[in-house]
Amino acid sequence: MASRVFRATAAMMSVLQKVLRLQLHVEGLENLSDRPTLFVVNHFTRMETFIIPYALHKHAGRELRALADANLFRGIFGAYLNKMGARSTREPLRNRMIIGDLVTGRHDWVIFPEGVMVKSKKVVHKGKLRFRLGDQMHRPHTGAAVLALKAELVREQYLTAWRDDDARTMERLEEKYGLSRERCLHHPGLVVTPVNITFYPLRPDDNAISKLAAGLRKDMPERLVEELKTEGSMLLKKTDMTLYFSPPIEVRDYLDRPVSRLRKLPLLNAVQRENWVLQTQRWPLTRRFMREIYTTTAVNLDHLFCLGLKLLKTPSVAVEDFHRSLYLAALSIRQHDGRRVHESLHNDLLKLIVDEEHEALESIFRMAADRGVVARTDGTYQLLHRYQPILPNHEQERLHGTTRVIANEVEPMEFVVDTVRKYVNMPVEKARDELAERMALMDLEHFELDYERYGDAEESKHPSIGRPFLLKGGTEVGILLCHGYLAAPEEMRPLGDFLHQAGYTVYGARLQGFGTSPEQLLDVTWDDWMISFNRAYAVLRNRCSKIILGGFSAGALLVLLNAARKKDAVSGIFCIDTPLILMERRVCSLIPAAQSWNRFAEKLHLPMGIREEIINESETPDINYPRHYMQSVQQLCRLIAECRNHLKEVEAPCLVIHGSDDPVADPESAQVVFDTIGSEVKQQITVEADFHNLVQREGRENVFREVLRFLQSDVFQSLEKVA
Repeated sequence: MASRVFRATAAMMSVLQKVLRLQLHVEGLENLSDRPTLFVVNHFTRMETFIIPYALHKHAGRELRALADANLFRGIFGAYLNKMGARSTREPLRNRMIIGDLVTGRHDWVIFPEGVMVKSKKVVHKGKLRFRLGDQMHRPHTGAAVLALKAELVREQYLTAWRDDDARTMERLEEKYGLSRERCLHHPGLVVTPVNITFYPLRPDDNAISKLAAGLRKDMPERLVEELKTEGSMLLKKTDMTLYFSPPIEVRDYLDRPVSRLRKLPLLNAVQRENWVLQTQRWPLTRRFMREIYTTTAVNLDHLFCLGLKLLKTPSVAVEDFHRSLYLAALSIRQHDGRRVHESLHNDLLKLIVDEEHEALESIFRMAADRGVVARTDGTYQLLHRYQPILPNHEQERLHGTTRVIANEVEPMEFVVDTVRKYVNMPVEKARDELAERMALMDLEHFELDYERYGDAEESKHPSIGRPFLLKGGTEVGILLCHGYLAAPEEMRPLGDFLHQAGYTVYGARLQGFGTSPEQLLDVTWDDWMISFNRAYAVLRNRCSKIILGGFSAGALLVLLNAARKKDAVSGIFCIDTPLILMERRVCSLIPAAQSWNRFAEKLHLPMGIREEIINESETPDINYPRHYMQSVQQLCRLIAECRNHLKEVEAPCLVIHGSDDPVADPESAQVVFDTIGSEVKQQITVEADFHNLVQREGRENVFREVLRFLQSDVFQSLEKVA
């Protein structure tokens, strides 16, 4: 019966995951033991009761039983839980059933050791494990530890009786716990596996489920209203539910401790010996697995935001400075050994420090603002209620004290708390310097790792060609230079040196996939190029107060797209030979068709596939790749399309330079860019040239002077000049 129910649940969950927006992620499966296991899990929602057994059945093929709140065992859902193997906390002889299952290995068990749903997530008080329920602090329950220790003691007693040929004791234990000789003698000892469950994001509010229930019943209990709003939102909004299985804990270790060995003193009878172990070891074991549960939370952006507000020592902070602090904290937490982090602390997080809107951060800010915790005016966060009053009714904590709940979740992780406290209270200039240095180092490390992985003795250039470069100048104006498709930062070095001599700070970006070998192009997308560009931008943004973006060829496309996204944070841009329209106009439409044909030919084993590799007749072979792929050309085409879609959003002063007879980027591109961008101040210059690379070939000094003339024109007089 149970197997059919598990299969039916799996089918139901698959449908629900498609219809609803709850995303279930299971991690740490490699830590699962094949030995009898007691799973101990934190308890925040009603869903864990059936999701844990479902997840273990789906991913590990294990059917287990769960101990659940007696109030759940009502009606159809109660019958379903029984068939799933769940048992009520009020069921008679439940402890004997659990112990017997764990000793024999008949069933693994899931227990929520907190005993109740800790909706406040407040589990630490003055460095000790304490649960907050309303305005009261409670010690954790030790029932799970007692059951684990008791099961191991029963197993020990049974094995001792078998070795001593004590049939009477064996029969007594078999009758009491349902033991069998075959199972008991061949099963190894019990382990306890801590399981952490984290939900992200937590946005409790009115939703379709709560509204429907309210329409059907006008007098719903307050507790039910809260649960429908909280857990209904989890189901209907895009919510990640992450399960993490920690390495198992040997219960036997707690019987072999010196203090436990005192149970063997002849002065104690059997009952006293057992009680001695349970009394002395239940707390150490409980503290061990509870801390493991609470310190394996995958830290996410909401945690950092809410904790940062709580730990900030000032009543207000500049938005830019607060976001920088959160990013620095995220970097340190990501690099901390063994620290689990949610994907919200990875690539997209760059938007926090590159003057772009970050959707996830806006979401947690809106929620905090709705709760009356913080406001944002004129680029500043104003703390309205740093410490909201504790709600006397803990049932409402998730709904009305959401920011506190989120911050509480990471409170047991001292490193996380100390790191966030350090950065949100760090002096602004010190934080800017640290971030600039770390981003520059990160950019360099990305290149070094890529070069080590993809470098080819025959095709790769010297590493100096591909390394990003920083030229520190004497102004508060920084210029980001971006190279073209198939090139590398060295392509922009002559222009960088020229502008550096004029006093500017210059950073030569390196786009991922370039400066190593052509093979890397098979593993990157235009989104990766944007991430590379933003890392470079972050270096300059924290060194200089004003930023100019300049790019050649595909680098110019990235400049335009970033100017559109970053708005007035960019003081000016210049674009050289922008390939908005390729001379080979059909290439962007033909590439997908060619790739589709190749897949078709490969499937039918036809010999007439189209060559994926493309030879590059480069104007600068000492820098550019000698070949590339249809796949990477397709990424270039996607970048062109994205750039074209956002040209109207470009508002920064702009200089457009293009060669009169460019054989790669159609000169018409310059006119389209000039006519379409929304910049009030813009200039277009045509250079007499029948080649593409205006930043490397003859006459480049004239191009450089035009760029400098533009940067020193009246429109930039408000920018700080050479010191």
